[in-house]
Amino acid sequence: MGLIERRGAEADELGINRTSALNADIADLARDRIAAMNTTISGLRDRVTAINSEIRALVGPRVDAINAELAPIAEAAAALDAEIRARAEAEIVSINTDLAALDERFSEAIQEAAGNFTAKQQAVAAALEAAAEPVLDETEWPSPEEGETVEPLFDSTRGYLEQIDHYKKCANKPTTRKKGSGRKRADGEGEPWP
Repeated sequence: MGLIERRGAEADELGINRTSALNADIADLARDRIAAMNTTISGLRDRVTAINSEIRALVGPRVDAINAELAPIAEAAAALDAEIRARAEAEIVSINTDLAALDERFSEAIQEAAGNFTAKQQAVAAALEAAAEPVLDETEWPSPEEGETVEPLFDSTRGYLEQIDHYKKCANKPTTRKKGSGRKRADGEGEPWP
């Protein structure tokens, strides 16, 4: 048995044993208390049933009369709700059908336009390449003189300061600072910073 399987088996055993012990402890703790609560609730249920019977006897006829008056209103509201739902459902189905047809019609037109655009784009690209090819073939491109080594303007292997110096050399600018630039050190001592 591999390490993961052994760990899983031990965890299952540990979890099952501890969970079973915890469940037994909780059952012992709660059994008598829950039985007492259920007995009390049973007595209360009998009293509530008796009170409900008394209330029904006292106000039942008046509540029944109100319910009788409300019944036609509830029926009319239910009928109106059903009518509104039926009409809305039918109209929603109709709208969705029309939208699907519209999508289908425009989808075909959009696909056709995209195809035409792609064809025109390819034709323009081909014409540009054809027009540029003779010019590019006739152009004299500079090549290094024999024995001359061409050092690229940017080289990622150079350090920052070395790269700056190389840019300055290519631009025919000095790569060192002039002495006595007039700047003073912040600490007020010695010569100005180079």
